[in-house]
Amino acid sequence: RDWSSDVCSSDLSLRNFYRIVPGGLRDGALAFADAEDEWSSVPDALADADQVRTFAVDSHNWWMKLTVELSRPCELFVLVDQRNPVPQWERDGFTDTGTTVTLDFMPAQAGGRVAKQLPYAIWRRVVEKPGPVTLGAPYENPPADGKSFHPNRMLGVAAKALP
Repeated sequence: RDWSSDVCSSDLSLRNFYRIVPGGLRDGALAFADAEDEWSSVPDALADADQVRTFAVDSHNWWMKLTVELSRPCELFVLVDQRNPVPQWERDGFTDTGTTVTLDFMPAQAGGRVAKQLPYAIWRRVVEKPGPVTLGAPYENPPADGKSFHPNRMLGVAAKALP
């Protein structure tokens, strides 16, 4: 199957590859390339967007950078777990849409059942020119006490061509 997209592609040096699923973001879509978690309650404005299936395990990479190469102007969306503050790089380059999508967390030990439903805020950026856009880690550095922090799940990434 061809996982390329006419809107975005990814270049990531930390892992083999993320999956790009053209028109793949919808209720029941896998959220990550390495986990069984699924998206639900996907708003109409985001439905059928090209999806970058990141790795859930990368949520622990504080130093990570993800470069998404956009082949045409688009709306770029980043979906961020709401349990911790939104990273500065996201606040600086994206706008909170005020809408959410739900991550149905289904760890292997849950036997295919939803263990938790986690709200993800949808942040948007209009990209007028094709080219690379670099995204950062899913959260800022952990607190010094190491106790007042709950690790997030990994970011979601999606894109829709501008009309």
